[in-house]
Amino acid sequence: MSDFDNRLIELYRGEMQYLRQAGRDFSVKYPRIASRLELSEQESSDPQIERLLESFAFLTARIQARIDDQSSLIPEALLQQLYPFLSDPTPPMSTAYFKTSKDVPVAPSGRLIPRGSPLYAQTDQGDFCRFMTCYDVDVKPIEVSNASIESVSSYNYFDTSKTASVLKLELIGQGMPLSDISIDKLRLHLVGDLKIVSDLHEILTSGIASTIFIDEKDDAPVYIGGSIVSEVGFGKDEAVLHERAEALAAYRLLSEYFSFPEKFLYVDLNELNRRPLSNKLTILLGLESLPPRNMKVSSYNFLTSCTPVINLFPKTLEPIRLDHTKEQYFLEPEAGGLINYEIHSINKVTVSSPAVKEMRTLEPYFGYRHEIGREVPTEFWFSKRSGIGTDLAGSQMHISFVDTAFQPQRPAGETVMVQALCSNRNLVEQLPVGAVLQGDEDYGALCTIISKPSPTVYGPVEGETLWRLVSQLNLNSFSFSNDKASITALREILRLYCPDYRPSTFQEVMGLRNLKVEQVVRRIGDDSWRGFCRGNKVSLTVDERNFVGGNPFLLGAVLSRFFALYGSVNSFSQLEIELIQRQGIWKTWDPVIGEQASI
Repeated sequence: MSDFDNRLIELYRGEMQYLRQAGRDFSVKYPRIASRLELSEQESSDPQIERLLESFAFLTARIQARIDDQSSLIPEALLQQLYPFLSDPTPPMSTAYFKTSKDVPVAPSGRLIPRGSPLYAQTDQGDFCRFMTCYDVDVKPIEVSNASIESVSSYNYFDTSKTASVLKLELIGQGMPLSDISIDKLRLHLVGDLKIVSDLHEILTSGIASTIFIDEKDDAPVYIGGSIVSEVGFGKDEAVLHERAEALAAYRLLSEYFSFPEKFLYVDLNELNRRPLSNKLTILLGLESLPPRNMKVSSYNFLTSCTPVINLFPKTLEPIRLDHTKEQYFLEPEAGGLINYEIHSINKVTVSSPAVKEMRTLEPYFGYRHEIGREVPTEFWFSKRSGIGTDLAGSQMHISFVDTAFQPQRPAGETVMVQALCSNRNLVEQLPVGAVLQGDEDYGALCTIISKPSPTVYGPVEGETLWRLVSQLNLNSFSFSNDKASITALREILRLYCPDYRPSTFQEVMGLRNLKVEQVVRRIGDDSWRGFCRGNKVSLTVDERNFVGGNPFLLGAVLSRFFALYGSVNSFSQLEIELIQRQGIWKTWDPVIGEQASI
């Protein structure tokens, strides 16, 4: 709680109103001992009494606010440990594009920019915003020169009984022949109109029957048995939001989908080492069904060398000098720099003492390491997030130190160092599309932001924390079945992850109309030695009209991982979706055990 937030003001007004009303009634009832109160609903005629009233109202309001803070401590700690994506702020996210040039070509072997690489952008006011890359980026001098959807009758390579149309992609090298570039896999980012790229993503990841490579002379085609395209964004090494060991990946995927669905609009083209060596490569993807009417694609819908970026970075906070005068200490990212910094989460807390040369690490009180081997720690820390109470949006954090009995425990004279993840608060919103990003080293390509950064979603404070925790725990104990309560519970879970700045997400959630669960038996894997396994088939009925500017496929891919959370050990879940506007099963996903796809 900040010293002067809106909650304190409301409590103060309530105390003043109570003192005036109760004081007047008290003086009327007991005139012999309280007649000099002379209180009214406005103010006392005695300025000394008025001064006392205001002082006591302020003090009791602050006491009440502190009591309220303590009541939300346990819910906040549980939410932080079990569902951190509901408690931590969601930093701004965007897409970075490393554009290569023919004038300054990259080496044929490419340049790998690893996940977690720092990038910096400067606002018009001269402030710096810091980002981290979320995918590995293999920068190579390759571009998609042409893309189109064509009739299958234009080619005599495909079995027309299995192929309805063809998606053609042409790849060329920049400043050098494509044959000189070493490449086994190429990652493409789908950009453009959201409806087009959503349908394109669905086609590429679930609707390809066969693949053919053709060189520039259009001879000696290379036939690939099936699809060379794989989806991107669902692995733990492809997380955009901060991944925690104790958190389930399915909840992270929900948060990422509703906050920044663009992170999933990537595909990998595999097996390119089997291509014919030539200056240009034509990839023919045989589609199992006709694409949506009037769907047109071009080379502008495919970009290489892209990655999601997030405004999140490690930072050592200002040192804390323990003086035994406070129950909690304010965490300051930088001296006087609260405006441009917000603490996302705490990574590590260490303590140094003049009497001991080595620094020792403190564990979080609400954690899982209260006993390490034979050494039982007696000192812990816990943090508290609260509103700032000024015109500045967001939150601030305080840290306290306790023993195993949750009693204050800290000798004076020591210094605490806190390592945390921070964001630039709402500073990133000042960056325009096309803002230049710079790294710690020269990557040989011009890096720019190609999408407007998403707004910051600030973490819950006070009563909202308890509401989110109770909602999530109640729904987790719910067992999905075939009754109407199941679809209501599913909607309620998903609504917890919908940000206010994307009202379309609430509309999508309401587009989930019916849910059925059926026990089935499936063979897990194609090998003959593998056995059968019992699991749940989840049938979801969806109204496609609620997905304006997109389609339900991407949400279905996320939900297929989510429903696996409700499966028992040695079981699986398999999602299928029916659309109200179409006949039969629209899409069926592979069975998922836990958080791993069955193979």
